[in-house]
Amino acid sequence: RKTNLRTCTPAENRRNSRKLKKGSSNLKGVYKDGKYWHAQIKVGNRIINLGRYRSEKTAGKVYDSFARLVFKEFAFLNFPGFIGQVQLTIPGLL
Repeated sequence: RKTNLRTCTPAENRRNSRKLKKGSSNLKGVYKDGKYWHAQIKVGNRIINLGRYRSEKTAGKVYDSFARLVFKEFAFLNFPGFIGQVQLTIPGLL
């Protein structure tokens, strides 16, 4: 129904999409490099590295925390029911 739709730009609509291609992880914004899992996010035309983690789940939660911060209601989350915040500091970004 049209009453259930929200107004958004095409860019906001793309942010709210699932992961498009199959990689080393099933989580959006997470990939494996050697023995570590990397979290990264694309904001505008910049790819921002969110760090390296020993667990895929931790990297996914870091991605979710940053996606919530940047994309707000349009964020596609790996763990939508996860309420807790993962401490995230990126020097010079925010």
